Amino acid sequence: MIGVPILNNRRKFLLHKAIKQTNFTHPTVLVDTPWSFVELWLKRHKKPGLSYWIQARRFYEIAMTSSTEVAPLASYYMMLNAIKCLLLVKHISTREQHGVSGRRDVSAKARLGNEKAIFHQRGTFPAFCRFLGESRINSEYSLKEILYNIPFIRRAYNLTYSDPELFIPIENPVYVRHPQRSQHEAWFEAQISLTVLDRRYPTGVPRSLDIFEQDKKLYVRRKKGFIWINYNTSIDRINRYHSRIRRVVVPISGPRTLWYLKKIYRRNTLLHRYYLPLLFAAMHRLSELSRYDPDGLVQYLSGQPSWLLKEFVTIAPHQFIDQLASEITGINFLPPQIRGVMH
Repeated sequence: MIGVPILNNRRKFLLHKAIKQTNFTHPTVLVDTPWSFVELWLKRHKKPGLSYWIQARRFYEIAMTSSTEVAPLASYYMMLNAIKCLLLVKHISTREQHGVSGRRDVSAKARLGNEKAIFHQRGTFPAFCRFLGESRINSEYSLKEILYNIPFIRRAYNLTYSDPELFIPIENPVYVRHPQRSQHEAWFEAQISLTVLDRRYPTGVPRSLDIFEQDKKLYVRRKKGFIWINYNTSIDRINRYHSRIRRVVVPISGPRTLWYLKKIYRRNTLLHRYYLPLLFAAMHRLSELSRYDPDGLVQYLSGQPSWLLKEFVTIAPHQFIDQLASEITGINFLPPQIRGVMH
């Protein structure tokens, strides 16, 4: 059964890039990058963290004009300062430690599977993870594992390594209610892209979701629903529900937001992790290589993972800041479309 989209002032409750404290009813803001808008938003709402946001922008500008060997360092400090801004806006105190470190055993070969990112209990990074709702912080993952879970480099990853495809493309992700108005049940629902899946039922869908067919189209929905009565009484419910579905449904920012469902793969230990912390951890490890082992980074950039790493270093800064800006403000951002090019 296909649900009826939830509406408030004629606006659908579409899946949102912000994970926490999402403003579902605010119009999408059309900007090439969210830097200036967020700066004005911080000033207008008299929020703390403006200096960190401005510094993050300066690091971003440096990263965009730097070589691949140098860019990870500037990109990492851009991400760090942007997160500090968010934590101040949300009134979350933290210690000065970054909260993430990296290593490669001396005897280990120079492979991405041997480059480790270690998540610690204290510092900026774990405070960010806890804000998003992650309870398990103290962990260790390889750079290869982390890159596997990042959707905007999925093609580069799949051409570099032979691991199974992790992402299922979906369309029209929306929150819907029961067609009968007397029923107050609501849930998440989306259409699976049949053109990519060649009309076959996909495997590896998380157990919390159901796949069903209607009118020769495949749909996915979360089994567990929530009660929707009206905006005033139900907005907290949909926000809690939304933060859970966003663990397994991830976006790619662009002219239009692309959404992907993360499949269950038994060897993937990162299904429960949110997307933004993974970008931060991966860039941190690459920044360490840039600082302390530049020869090792050059070796990677001229070897098997060359395209994968260059794609990540080039694309990650904009993906991160677009989605973190949504996290700070609760607002979705999209680049403006030029008339005549939209069709």
